[in-house]
Amino acid sequence: MNILKLLIVVVLLVFFTKLSIATTVPENDTRNAEHVAQVYLTAFYHGDAMSAASQLHSESLEKIKTAIVEEIYKAKAAGTTKELLKQLGCEVDVDALLKMNGYQIYAEIIKSNHVKAGEAASRAMKAATVEAVKADMIKPGKATVTLRIKIPRNGQFITQKAAISLLKHSGSWKVVPDGQ
Repeated sequence: MNILKLLIVVVLLVFFTKLSIATTVPENDTRNAEHVAQVYLTAFYHGDAMSAASQLHSESLEKIKTAIVEEIYKAKAAGTTKELLKQLGCEVDVDALLKMNGYQIYAEIIKSNHVKAGEAASRAMKAATVEAVKADMIKPGKATVTLRIKIPRNGQFITQKAAISLLKHSGSWKVVPDGQ
């Protein structure tokens, strides 16, 4: 083999090796995405509103706050704030919601809806188990995790599946409920 052909083969090997390394997702990164999704959904079902909210991406929390604030101003203008609070399931008044950040608003809605669901439903949700089934890396820094949720009911289990979208933010996986 002449030198030029050998050089071309070596360059191609190096190129494809680098391409392969760049597109391979480390297994522990997949596990990290699964872990965050499982922690989030477990906290959500168990009524641990602060833990669930802490797993959300900051942009998602801001979108939630913006949407809630817009609805509050519309409801104030229409005189329908009580109906809005009932729809959101919130126990606090609209002025308190306006003073909250996205994290606090999200946590308040989860907490209030667990109370609103009633004791039996809340007890069943707190006994739910969440298991990560698989993680799919959509592209670098974006994943979808499929989870299995088992909720006890009348001595049996209701099994559901859920898909959670995540984005990498400052080196950590964060849940994006709106799928961003």
